Amino acid sequence: MTVVLAVLRRDGRAWAALSGLIAGYVPWLLYTDRTIFTFYTVAFAPWLILCLAYVMALVIGPAGGDRDRRLAGGLFVGSLLVLIILVSAFFWPVWTGQVIDVEQWSYRMWLPSWT
Repeated sequence: MTVVLAVLRRDGRAWAALSGLIAGYVPWLLYTDRTIFTFYTVAFAPWLILCLAYVMALVIGPAGGDRDRRLAGGLFVGSLLVLIILVSAFFWPVWTGQVIDVEQWSYRMWLPSWT
């Protein structure tokens, strides 16, 4: 979404948030035949958070905007953040290498390529 907004609105804030993702990801396109380890994506986290914050601010709307729109946007953004926190808590044992049984592990393998 940030890419679309950056291109359509020509917004420098969006391009600034995308710059870290572009700088970190584009070099890997030169090495498509090599294994790419997911722990390298930790460096993308701050840039992803900036992109997410940028889009969420646009969803909520400007400070002087319509009260109903800001309320609806705030409820949507708040719900999305709660969902993000719940999914993160669900995957926390896998991300931190905790010992869980096979059944719990299989609940967390949502896509066939994750196994």
